[in-house]
Amino acid sequence: MSDSCPNHHAFEALSKRLSAALDDLEAAIERQRKVELAREGLIEELALLRQEKQSLAIELAACQSRCRMMEEARDEVIIRLEKASSAVKTILKNGIESE
Repeated sequence: MSDSCPNHHAFEALSKRLSAALDDLEAAIERQRKVELAREGLIEELALLRQEKQSLAIELAACQSRCRMMEEARDEVIIRLEKASSAVKTILKNGIESE
């Protein structure tokens, strides 16, 4: 067959179209692979963020508990200081009156 044969030209054109279509398909597959890798990375990051959220929630609960305990201790100290202050005032008042 010579290059002047119409079938040869049609075959060459079809071959080029097929090659271009395969190149496009390979490019699409590569893009899809990159999207999947990015998606997997996002899924892993989401899992890590969820673990961190859970850890922070536990830490926050512990801090809130310590804060409540410290507030209760502060309230107890205030009550004791008020009683001691009252007692000192009474002693001083009685001491001044007895003189």
